Amino acid sequence: MTQKKGTTPIDGKVFMTLLNGPFANRKRDVTRAVPAELIAELTRDQTKWLLDLAQADHIQRLEWAKADMGGRILDALLHGRPVRFNKRIYMAASPEEYAEVGGRLEDAIFESGYNVFVEADDESGVTIGIHSKETPKN
Repeated sequence: MTQKKGTTPIDGKVFMTLLNGPFANRKRDVTRAVPAELIAELTRDQTKWLLDLAQADHIQRLEWAKADMGGRILDALLHGRPVRFNKRIYMAASPEEYAEVGGRLEDAIFESGYNVFVEADDESGVTIGIHSKETPKN
């Protein structure tokens, strides 16, 4: 594969299906998109999505999973839905509070030392599950 100097090789493929809006139910190759930027744009537009990381390489999986989780958390907090993690509930009382609450949640996830994933995302909120049963770092 030919790459420009200073860029990271892309070995895998990432696909996304939008679940609502004018492009709903079309699977698109988003491999070359910037994960956080695309997910933030979809979240702002209130567009729901489904990622397919089956053909993604390790780095792509990490980057896209992080952006996906962040977008789902942001959407929940902005729309008054709770986010559950490690026996705690995080909720913003107003849209202005979402950044502070999101920051506390991000800190809690990082400080827990667990590998995490989005276990559920529905009208009742978002649940962040613990993927690894390894002992947390603290």
